[in-house]
Amino acid sequence: MCGVRTETLNSFVDPRVVQRGVALATQDAARIESVEAARGEGAKMSGYCTGSRGDEYFVTVDYTLGTDGVVAAFNSWCACPYGERCKHAVALALKHHRDYRGIDKREPLGAFGAFVDHLVEHTDSFRETREVLSEVLGWGRRRRPVRREPTWQELLEEYLPVESAESSAATPVAVVFETDFDVVGDHAVLRNLSVTGGRPRKNGRGWVSSDMTLAKLENGTGHPVAERDRDRLIEILSEAGSYDVHSQPQSLRSLRNPEFFALLDEAQGHGIELATADGGLVILHEDPLTPTVHVTENDEGLRMHAAIVESGDHPPLILGYEARGAAWFDDDGYLNLGRFRHRAPVEWQRLREARRPITVPPEGRAEFEEKFLPRLRATGWSSPDESFVPTPPAPPVVRAFVTATAHLLRGAVEFCFAYSDGRTYALGTDADPTRNGESESELLAGLEGFDLTDREMIGAELMEFLHETLPQLEAAGVDARLSPGAQELLGLEAAESIELHAGLEGQDKDWLDLSMEVRVDGQGVPLAEVIRALRSQARILIVNGHYAHLDSPQFDKFAQLLEEAQGLSDARRSAVRVPKTRVDWWDQLGELDALQVDERAWLDKVVAAAHTELPSFDVPAALDATLRPYQEDGFRWLASLRRRGFGGVLADDMGLGKTIQILSMILDSGAGPWLVVAPTSVVSNWKAEAAKFAPSLRVAVVYATSKRRQDSLESLAESADVLVTSYTLLRLEASEYQALGVAGVVLDEAQNVKNPTSKIYAAVRDLQAPVLYAVTGTPIENSLKDAWSQFSLAAPGLLGSFQQFRERFEKPIAGNDTELSKTRMAELRRRVEPFLLRRRKADVALDLPPIQEQVVPVELAPAHRKLYDVHLARERQRVLHLLTEDPESNRVEVLAALTRLRQLAISPTLVEPESAAPSSKLDAMTGLLRDILAEDHRVLIFSQFTSYLAEIRTRLEAEGVSFSYLDGGTRDRDTAIRAFTEGNTQVFLISLKAGGVGLNLTQADYVIVADPWWNPAAEAQAIDRAHRIGQTQPVTVYRLVSANTIEDKVVALQDTKRALSSAFLEPTGSATGGAALDAAAIRNLLA
Repeated sequence: MCGVRTETLNSFVDPRVVQRGVALATQDAARIESVEAARGEGAKMSGYCTGSRGDEYFVTVDYTLGTDGVVAAFNSWCACPYGERCKHAVALALKHHRDYRGIDKREPLGAFGAFVDHLVEHTDSFRETREVLSEVLGWGRRRRPVRREPTWQELLEEYLPVESAESSAATPVAVVFETDFDVVGDHAVLRNLSVTGGRPRKNGRGWVSSDMTLAKLENGTGHPVAERDRDRLIEILSEAGSYDVHSQPQSLRSLRNPEFFALLDEAQGHGIELATADGGLVILHEDPLTPTVHVTENDEGLRMHAAIVESGDHPPLILGYEARGAAWFDDDGYLNLGRFRHRAPVEWQRLREARRPITVPPEGRAEFEEKFLPRLRATGWSSPDESFVPTPPAPPVVRAFVTATAHLLRGAVEFCFAYSDGRTYALGTDADPTRNGESESELLAGLEGFDLTDREMIGAELMEFLHETLPQLEAAGVDARLSPGAQELLGLEAAESIELHAGLEGQDKDWLDLSMEVRVDGQGVPLAEVIRALRSQARILIVNGHYAHLDSPQFDKFAQLLEEAQGLSDARRSAVRVPKTRVDWWDQLGELDALQVDERAWLDKVVAAAHTELPSFDVPAALDATLRPYQEDGFRWLASLRRRGFGGVLADDMGLGKTIQILSMILDSGAGPWLVVAPTSVVSNWKAEAAKFAPSLRVAVVYATSKRRQDSLESLAESADVLVTSYTLLRLEASEYQALGVAGVVLDEAQNVKNPTSKIYAAVRDLQAPVLYAVTGTPIENSLKDAWSQFSLAAPGLLGSFQQFRERFEKPIAGNDTELSKTRMAELRRRVEPFLLRRRKADVALDLPPIQEQVVPVELAPAHRKLYDVHLARERQRVLHLLTEDPESNRVEVLAALTRLRQLAISPTLVEPESAAPSSKLDAMTGLLRDILAEDHRVLIFSQFTSYLAEIRTRLEAEGVSFSYLDGGTRDRDTAIRAFTEGNTQVFLISLKAGGVGLNLTQADYVIVADPWWNPAAEAQAIDRAHRIGQTQPVTVYRLVSANTIEDKVVALQDTKRALSSAFLEPTGSATGGAALDAAAIRNLLA
């Protein structure tokens, strides 16, 4: 082509590559960037060539043409994977010969100079001349050849060359090792080892490797083999040695990557053989090779040289500049290969580089053993013929190093063999020739009865070792070395006696101040020091050179009692404060055998006061009712607490008659006035119940503040046995109520004081009544904090301060440690048991009819669903941002967003009044009501949103259904209630907050909870308006829940809170975590 006889390129480039280069030149795929030098009909140049797949490669070519177009020389480099003498280089050379051939190289510019002269003559200015030259030569821009899309035949020729058919034959391949060795004596000594690919010779004797080099495998110009074998060979050869000459076998003397051996092993597993070029067997060692130094001895002295354990006396060739592996010929002439676990030790490599073995004359033997033999520990050494046996060293001793930190009572002991030259060896390590193995074995045999393991010790274990075990070890010949801290502890003496002493320092209405003291050998120890010792892991008390163990069961119980009494919270106190109500604490203190009580009488009095059986007493005759058996038990429990001066929590299920039990206790007290605090909605109910069951009691009701009423609180209280007020009024006039000096306080629906930071909690606490009773069916609504608030008022000090309660109970119970959670919940139940009475309806076998509760999922209509999903996406993004930013500061905004989502799940118009989307839940409720009312049943409907109750009200009016209505704004509550109880209306619409407590609505036998509330206890109270004493019909409860909305998450949260309440109130319940509405819970709601 163009004067170049392309067939003469075959001497320098694979013929098939030449054909591909000609095809690229024909497509004008090459372009020349620069020509550095021209020689005759050749040149040295650089440029770019576009491959058949569109990739562009940088190419340099240096070629020479002889006479008649014969290629006399051809060298090239290319950025393509082939690297050199590729089709891109051929195309660039042909491009040069075609475009530049004919220029007179003997003139400075040749034909190009004539062209420029012509151009100057026919242009008007230098600028115009330059513009024409720029256009012709492409100055200032990178010229790209105009590509021609290859034909389908050309593409198939490129992708499916003729030789591809041969590759299907799956030619066997091998990793071929080419060896260069000398014969020295009886051994073949390797000088070099190279690796390449190979295919079987036609005669079956050995392997052909000339067309299986790395370069030819990478470019596909070698012998055709299966692609998977080709890839494996390329990977192995790429990791073998130098990276610059891919056309030759790779020398393993420059091996860099130790993974080379793993690749060989993997290749064998895939059927690729390892062989020498003549077909010899190659053995690949699976385990790492062991470098060593061979030391032999004869009359001429000691001889040593670096060797490999596995190669024996066959000289190995080290592979890699960093000694990654080795190769050698064995006795059978097989080539052996193996890797070192790590790089061979530097000392071993240095000895390996020695030209001949090092000889130590006989007179230097002693110096060698003393000075140089220990240095061979890094490499290891052996005497293959056992001719060299070192002189046994002097016998060692067993040494014990004992260290300790005295004030922490922590220490450790380490044992070793110690030699006179300073060498030490851990017990249990294998002896080498530099050690006296026989003496070491004899020493261990003589100490067989001792524990010689290295270990850390603390407290009693450390003191026992120092004072008992160590003297025995020294007597048996052990050399003990003690740190200053260990010596200090060894100088202490064991105490002969340790006693607990307790005495009464003072008392007030609810608390006793108890002085506690520990005496060691008769000398008193301040409580602060005892507390520190009990807190420590060591449990050792040190007093004036004496030490005493505090790790006995008696002191374990003492530590527990101190912790429960919260004495450990203030180490500065010399006394602990214990509330009188902690009956179980006083019991356990009295059981301590080691306790020496200075004033035993007071302890006996406290314990006796809690356990003395009171004389039997009857239900007051003034009670105008017959109590059920469980109600009599409740009355006696309340009355016995009052007679001992204790308060309590009456937590019976809703509907079991807690009010009548309290009235019975007040009648029994014979004192007054009693203050009853109740929600506004049930204040009048207390007056009615008292008039019905205890008509002899004078009851006064406070309906308003002093500005709106005629009588003062003082005058009302003077003329009444029971003064009934609301939580709101108590909060507004707290100081006036505190001045009354009431005989006792009853908190109805005591969950109203569950927040210990609220003003109403503070107002109740500051009443300072002799006794207080919390009455609630739901002592826990959200978290254990609810229970603490009520017990802190009814039984002050029983559960400690709020912070102490959180650390001792709330956090562990809510934590992830299941066992600790169960343990602390059991402890909490045990502690409150004397002051808590809880009966469920199922427990007391009432003749109540059954109750059936059912969750009714409501699928949102398409328009309703679309509106909800749009708002959900918007609110989720907003809420998650607020939670990330500052959960506490943004709490109001977060709850507002959640409320909007809850309202949208109920009815679209609660959030978007103009929305035309239907209210899916209201439509479902209407259908449900039609069925219920058609059978003459009566229904209570509860919702926490008065705006939704208004929508239900409008729907009922449209349906012609008679109903009563009650929410917080209802003025005439009694009229609304009577309309329903007297049978004038079929349905009662009630807001959960206004009518969830204090009402008796047993005329209804169906309850519909229109929307779930965070607090399951509030729902349960609402349901119990119908399912309570006096109900004669089975009660059915429907909870309407919009499916796949936030209401599903609210129901799940309710389940968690129910589990917590059950764990606290039911002895058989399992402890579970709390369910506070925190950031994590909110994220879950929006998930």
